[in-house]
Order: sequence, then C-alpha cells, then structure tokens
Amino acid sequence: MCGSKAYADWVKLNNENIVAVLNLDMIAWDGIDGSQVNLHTRIPTHPLYAQDLSIANIFMGVVEYYGLSAHLSPKVLADGENASDHSPFWNKDYPGILAIEDDYDDFNPYTTPKTISWLT
Repeated sequence: MCGSKAYADWVKLNNENIVAVLNLDMIAWDGIDGSQVNLHTRIPTHPLYAQDLSIANIFMGVVEYYGLSAHLSPKVLADGENASDHSPFWNKDYPGILAIEDDYDDFNPYTTPKTISWLT
C-alpha cells in the first residue's frame, strides 16, 4: 500500500478532483467456484458513507446492465474494511470502494509466501 499512499498524498497535496476510487483487489482468482464479489464501503455512520455506497450501487448497476449477474454477485459490506489500496484515499476523504472476490474465505495461494522447493 506504499504506492497508493504516496499517490493519495500527492493528489490531496495537489488538490486533484477524484470523484471515485474503485480498488479491484484479488480479482480473477476463484478457488471455490463462486460468483460473489464483496464491495466494501465505510461504515454507515461515516460522513462519506453515502458517496461510497453510490459507487457500490453504480458497480451493481453495471453488473446488471451488462447481464453479468450469472458470473458476478456483488454484495455491499458496510464494514470499513481498510486492508487494501483504497484505504489511503479514504484517509484523505476521497470516496471509494474495495471490490474483492477473494476475501478471507477464498484466498489466492500466490499471495502466501512460498519456498523455492514449493515452486519446483
């Protein structure tokens, strides 16, 4: 998250107009053959929650409009999950969401540290 923090710092310093952050993390891996994609927003009591929810609703609308619901089942989780690259933007008061397939129940094995013997 060093790169996203540096970029969020730079855009805030330069007064850039970012209307939405869409962080697609851990996509294109599906070890459990499911279609759920979690859309994490800030918690409902946060002042920018409505803006995050709006982004999540647009995401869900795109899935519906393009007939992707057989492959993607978006679910909004208003939990304030901050363990990804959207978080530095939240910290600078930019609206955004984390869209992630591989939440804690379906973790990509390539993110787990491996040894040389595992690779051969």
